[in-house]
Amino acid sequence: LQQALNNEFHQRAIDRQCITLVTQVLVDADDPAFANPTKPIGSFMDEAGAREFEKDGWQVVEDAGRGWRRVVASPEP
Repeated sequence: LQQALNNEFHQRAIDRQCITLVTQVLVDADDPAFANPTKPIGSFMDEAGAREFEKDGWQVVEDAGRGWRRVVASPEP
């Protein structure tokens, strides 16, 4: 992402730079959020696509009438 943004800035003659900052947070493996993932992530998909991802172990939900999305846990830090 950083490289793509810096390339775009260069192409548009924008005198800016983008940096990447990687962080990590320690969470409790026993946090109840892992039992009930609720945070939608990623692109929207149709129901058939969502069902295919379920076969790979993903949890998916219908998201506000806009399509289906994967959900992940959002534990407390």
